[in-house]
Amino acid sequence: MTFALVHHANQYLITEGYADREGLGEILGVKGPSEFSARKRGLLPLLQMHVAYGVPLNLHLSGTLIETLAWHYPESLSLINQLLRSGLIEIIGSTLSQNVMPFFSDEYNRRQINEALWLYRRHLGCDLRRVKTFWVPERVWHTEKLAPILTNPRLLNGGYRQVLLDDRLVHRVGADYSGSSREAFDRDRPFDARALSAWNIAGVPDLTILPISLRLRYLIPPAASAKEHALSNMLRALRSAGGDRSIAIYGDDLERAAGVGCWDARHAPQYERFLRWLSLNRWVEPVLLSEWVRRSQPFETGTIDPGTFFELARTWGAGEDYRGWHDDPNCQVHRRYLAAAEQALASAEPGVAANAELLELGWRHLFHCAYETSWHNLKDARLEQPLRLAPWAAALTSHARSCAVIVAAADWAAKRDGLAHAELTDLDGDGELELVVKNDRLFAVLSPRWGGRLTYLFDLTNHAARLVVGNISDDWNLQEELNRSMDCPRNHPGGLADVGQEHDRYVPELSIATGQCVRVSLHNVEAGSPLAHLEKRLTLMAGDGHLCVAYVLPEGVWRASVDACLSPDYYRMLREGRVGLAPIVGRFSRGWRNGSTQVWIRLDRDQSAIWNRPDQPECGHGLMLRLTIFDEVGHFDVGVGEQPRGRCAGARLAARERRARRLALRSTLETPAALAIVGGTRG
Repeated sequence: MTFALVHHANQYLITEGYADREGLGEILGVKGPSEFSARKRGLLPLLQMHVAYGVPLNLHLSGTLIETLAWHYPESLSLINQLLRSGLIEIIGSTLSQNVMPFFSDEYNRRQINEALWLYRRHLGCDLRRVKTFWVPERVWHTEKLAPILTNPRLLNGGYRQVLLDDRLVHRVGADYSGSSREAFDRDRPFDARALSAWNIAGVPDLTILPISLRLRYLIPPAASAKEHALSNMLRALRSAGGDRSIAIYGDDLERAAGVGCWDARHAPQYERFLRWLSLNRWVEPVLLSEWVRRSQPFETGTIDPGTFFELARTWGAGEDYRGWHDDPNCQVHRRYLAAAEQALASAEPGVAANAELLELGWRHLFHCAYETSWHNLKDARLEQPLRLAPWAAALTSHARSCAVIVAAADWAAKRDGLAHAELTDLDGDGELELVVKNDRLFAVLSPRWGGRLTYLFDLTNHAARLVVGNISDDWNLQEELNRSMDCPRNHPGGLADVGQEHDRYVPELSIATGQCVRVSLHNVEAGSPLAHLEKRLTLMAGDGHLCVAYVLPEGVWRASVDACLSPDYYRMLREGRVGLAPIVGRFSRGWRNGSTQVWIRLDRDQSAIWNRPDQPECGHGLMLRLTIFDEVGHFDVGVGEQPRGRCAGARLAARERRARRLALRSTLETPAALAIVGGTRG
């Protein structure tokens, strides 16, 4: 009996510290309880099991998971590469972020597929010419829409030749599921030779469907010896039902077999027992799909109607074409976010060298926001409620609006005018005004509503444009608000984040809005906040590559700690991980280099301020700095590129104000009334 195991590993850009789910380390199997049985849970131990038992595995790793590993656990990619060299693991391709493909443009889908292929080559060392089998996201198939994209020779691998779809799709559904051949197959689930054979798709001679068995999905991993016996009987029955070119394919989430995520922890030892059983029963031949396809052609040809896996199509109400979920009226606003972002990116002018890379970042962020498109909350089904858009899906889709900020920065990069400007505008369409400060070298966006924080900083130097503050694609958990710092897990602080008061409301004031120099202020108006009345003053000169920032502390406040999350060339960090990253460490300046990109913070040396330890060293694809100011007027620069020599005008101005305030305080203390209080004579 020829048999293939296919595992689909899919995680978003997650970290650690969630209140309601496992973190990345636990999912990988490198963190968690110390018991030996518990240590076997996780994605990496399961891959190692396959090598230990000599059982071939067909493996898909989503692009978002590869990006996450490259940043947080790059050593895990080294382990996967080592396992790939064993010859027992074959890489299966897909899109970067598992968008449900029929609802997106051809160009969008092509970009998604190529970005995933690029990651396979860069981080897994794949020969892309050998990556020819495709995992269809959520296994939602539409021949007329998807076949031309998958076989397109413009793909980095020259096009795909096989797709993994559920066995029920080899049966026609026509215009009405009721009474169709597919309904009969779903109801009776017979041992059908048609569902054990690969099929060339009618009208697409270069594309073959490889059928995933629903029966096998229900039996693997076997929970007990009785299920092992049932699995053995089923494989023998499949062997009898099929012909010489038949194959039984298991395909499902890797997390399920590994016992992590939402799956039962007992699955991991059960799956290991199954691998041991496979290694002892030689009449079952586990194979790599590419080898089996090569030796088993030619195949018969059949028409493949739209469809997906049984539970999604029928039990959860998405329908054969997924429109029950995608077209859900409750998802209408979130569909508009994705559509508006794609339109903005497609309409932007990519011809100017300075903004081309920013637009690539915008596309990649949009890919992330379409992760598992329109996925609904299955917990509602357990409560016998109508299924609605999952909260995490709503959060990710909401952040597609950030693409408008990237397009605005790219637009400015293409038409800068040699002057400095400041303006208040709702860049992202969230109903809140953002403060934009920009010149030929910087494009900075601050959120008065959410802590007066620097939510984006774009470096426009060196004939390129890069995001250096703002890790926008990292997991937003359940938070739909744009620009808000995230509390659990801590993430997205941006810059100028006042520790403990990241959500305070500020009111902006534009003193000088355009010219050779712009000056703006942000005033803390949060009633009851310890930092109420704190003022942040920003100065930007037309030719400078840094923002001058002055913190004016309110009366009675003797210190303020400020966090900054720096992401030097965020696009490169997503794709490359930590390659090329190096710290900038000086007595008064700290930051990071990444290739030709530098982002840094420089303290004024003539003030009372120190570098402090942040609560965590990183926030997603972002590196943390913390400084604490003890002066009434503190000053620091946030800049890109090479640091200028000498003190800037803003530092000199802050120093003069500090001296004036100290003199005023001393004068107040030397008045007769103050001396009387000190001497104890008053009252």
